[in-house]
Amino acid sequence: MKSKDLEQLREKNIADLAGLVASKRIEVSRLRAELSIGRVKDLKIVKKARKDLAQIQSVLREEQLASEVK
Repeated sequence: MKSKDLEQLREKNIADLAGLVASKRIEVSRLRAELSIGRVKDLKIVKKARKDLAQIQSVLREEQLASEVK
């Protein structure tokens, strides 16, 4: 995920980020299943999806902490 994508994520509200987390979790589980049956050959796709999920979760947590402070 590029820095401009992260900036766009930081502009979203908590509900939108939670929806993105849910969709990324589904994508990661789908990719893992496809990897196990041999449909996906490139591990980089799975690694990128996991990394994207972690970055979205980090931004979501930042937003949650920021809303608690306010």
